Amino acid sequence: MFPSETETVGIAWAALGNDPVGVDIGVLIGSGMSFGVKQARMVAPAERDIYDSYVKGLRGTGWDGDMDHLRIGFFGQFAGYMLAISTSVANLSTYEGDRREWVEKRFGVPVDEIPSQMAPAIALLPKYVEELEQLLSSSTSLKQFAAK
Repeated sequence: MFPSETETVGIAWAALGNDPVGVDIGVLIGSGMSFGVKQARMVAPAERDIYDSYVKGLRGTGWDGDMDHLRIGFFGQFAGYMLAISTSVANLSTYEGDRREWVEKRFGVPVDEIPSQMAPAIALLPKYVEELEQLLSSSTSLKQFAAK
């Protein structure tokens, strides 16, 4: 998602494909949270609302699949973006020259400001890990699959 001053002006569908249910919303939310500071500050607090809107759209088409599988599919893609955010912030001090310039352009702030600006998104990690652990431990169909 690419915000203007008052609204979202675009959604990049190019990375979406024929994947397990939930992966596409993981890409949409994850890419929004990792694209830059402005996008992360918009998407991070609204992640669940965006996700719920996606679910409403699926249900509106007649989809009646397993909600746990949907959320696990979401995490399958979303987790990669969250990992990239947290690890890139840890490596910022090593960036020099063109790389530093590119990172500043992408995030929209000087490199020294990125950790504090991205902290709210990174702070969501423990909540997501806990939710995923609960999903994986409670999903009956996943337990049956693992037992095979």
